[in-house]
Amino acid sequence: MLSVLAPPSPSRRLPVLGRRSAFPLHASILVALLAASSAPTPLYALYQAE
Repeated sequence: MLSVLAPPSPSRRLPVLGRRSAFPLHASILVALLAASSAPTPLYALYQAE
């Protein structure tokens, strides 16, 4: 079986967030996930009817 490999790309650095911008980003993601997890499910009425 013959496989074709792409030529090696030059090493590139990935973008990195600084501490001042990373903390608010992480905090806002955490708040969004906690808020979404505490929202009632649309099926709550069906569960309540049982």
